[in-house]
Amino acid sequence: MKKNPENKSLLISKAVSKVIRPLVRMLINLGIDFRDFSESAKRIYLEESAEALNEGKKEVTSSALSIISGIHRKDTSSFLKNPNVESTEIVTGASAAMAIVSEWISNPDYLNELNKPRPLVYFDRGTNEESFTALSSKVVKDIRAKTVLEELLRLDLVQFKDEVVSLKQEAFIPQTDFNEKLSFFSKNISEHIQAAATNVQSQQPPYFERSAFHDGLNEEDIKQIDAFVRDKGMSLLKDAYRMAEELASKNEHIEKHKLGHIALGIFLNHREEDKEK
Repeated sequence: MKKNPENKSLLISKAVSKVIRPLVRMLINLGIDFRDFSESAKRIYLEESAEALNEGKKEVTSSALSIISGIHRKDTSSFLKNPNVESTEIVTGASAAMAIVSEWISNPDYLNELNKPRPLVYFDRGTNEESFTALSSKVVKDIRAKTVLEELLRLDLVQFKDEVVSLKQEAFIPQTDFNEKLSFFSKNISEHIQAAATNVQSQQPPYFERSAFHDGLNEEDIKQIDAFVRDKGMSLLKDAYRMAEELASKNEHIEKHKLGHIALGIFLNHREEDKEK
C-alpha cells in the first residue's frame, strides 16, 4: 500500500516543528521576533538553494532559486546581486583558548594520577615541569601564551595565582560570555542536526546517532544520572579526542582539503514528563 504524499509532508512538518520549538522559545526569551528570524531563514533558504543548484550542476538563476526555495523572484534577484551581504556564521575569538583546554584535559602529559588536569606553572624556569606556555605554544603557535591566558581568564575557565595556572572546570562551554555561549551553541547543534538530517535523507549506512529515554525519575534520580553522564561522557570525549590526535598526526603531509572532520557530542536533558510537545 502506497503512502499518501500529503501524509509524508505532514510528518515532516510535525518533526521539524518539534525540532525548532525550543529554538523559537530561546529566540523569544532573547527578544528576537518572527520578523528577524524570518529574514535570517529567508537568507539561509537562498544560500542553501543556490548550493543545491550548484551541486546539481544547474545554472543559479533568479527563476531557479524562486522555484526551489519558494521565495519571490524580487528577493532571489536581490540575493544574486548581493550574494555576500552577510554571513550567517557566528565568529568566535575563543577557538585558540578552547583548543588548549581540549589538549589540557586529554593529553596524559597534563593529567595527574587521577586522570584529572593538573595545575601548570606558567613558565618553566629550569624545573623541567610541564608549563602553560609550553602547552600554549604546542597548540597555537601564532598566538602568545599571555593572550591565550587572558582569554581563558575572561571566560572564567582558569585561575592564575603565584605563577600557576589551574583549570577551574572540565567544560567546553564558557559559563560567563554570552557571545561564546552562542558560538558553541551554533556549532554543537548544527553538527548534530547535520548528522541527523543526513540519516533521514540517505540510503547509506547512517551516522551513529543514539539516545536513551526514561520516565518515572525523581529529582535525586536525575542528579545521580547527571553525575554518571558527566563522568563517563567526559571520559568518552577525552578518549575520542586522543584517538583523533594520534590519527591526525600521521596525516600532516596530506593537504588539508583532502582530509575530513569529525564531531562527537553528548547531551543530557531532563524535564517534567508532561512538558514535551
